[in-house]
Amino acid sequence: MNNKKQFPFFGVFLILIGLGKFFDKLNLFDFTWSRLWPIGLIIIGIWATVSAFIYNQRGKIFAGTFIFLFGILYFLKNYNYISLRHDIFLPALMIVIGLSFFMLFVFEPKDWGVLIPSLIFICIGLLITFTRLGYLFYYEVWDFLAIYWPIILILIGISMLISKGKSK
Repeated sequence: MNNKKQFPFFGVFLILIGLGKFFDKLNLFDFTWSRLWPIGLIIIGIWATVSAFIYNQRGKIFAGTFIFLFGILYFLKNYNYISLRHDIFLPALMIVIGLSFFMLFVFEPKDWGVLIPSLIFICIGLLITFTRLGYLFYYEVWDFLAIYWPIILILIGISMLISKGKSK
């Protein structure tokens, strides 16, 4: 039998929920479930990412970073710091995916093959964002992509070859 004492996470969770609802009733803090769930995602993402670094679990890095950044995105939306309309969601999601790939590189700097998908996702997200903000025009972006899209295939292929070479 396991005699280790575990930290009472559920008790702390109940205390925090109770305090939040109590402060909500006193109008000291706006504590609604629609505003709470992004904070839960942020906490889960931080926990997954930090535990992945501590216990050397590469598989949790991408998911932990994605959950954390997705939580940040919706936290900013729910508190009206950003407007997350349909035309903003896709580029933001691309940037979140790119940063999640980048965290794989931060975890293991020798695996620089993950920088390629990271840069691809971040660049696509930024291109879409800059066209939405009016800094670039759609036809310029599409003309550029129509000519240079095979480079993306080449970079993905190089990334796969590098990753395959490292695994041997």
